[in-house]
Amino acid sequence: MDAPLGTVLTPAIGGQGWQTMYQVTVEYSAVTTIGLSFIPADVNNGSYGPPAVTLPSTGGAPTKYTFKVGPSKWKWMQFQFQSSDPLFEVFLQGFAIEIKNWGSTAAYRPVNPFSAAGGFGPEI
Repeated sequence: MDAPLGTVLTPAIGGQGWQTMYQVTVEYSAVTTIGLSFIPADVNNGSYGPPAVTLPSTGGAPTKYTFKVGPSKWKWMQFQFQSSDPLFEVFLQGFAIEIKNWGSTAAYRPVNPFSAAGGFGPEI
């Protein structure tokens, strides 16, 4: 018998034109590891996300984990969390990514993919 697999998928986020991502912060708890995949929602136009990562077990305790990601270029991005731990939690307000417009010399800006308006606006 296969263990059940729980999935949490964010809404797609974007900006004006192409975007790129630098860093991700995830607040979560899990007894097992969690897979985090970056899914370009506009895959047929050359968009690509960073490679998937495995978030370590937290032993069930709430943990905030920040890490840098690989190269990416996209217009719309979704984030998918998967785990066989039936009690894993992703705390929505504690999930943020650092993004900026592709080719921009401006600083990366934090965006919460679970907030209203695809990451632009107040949190829900």
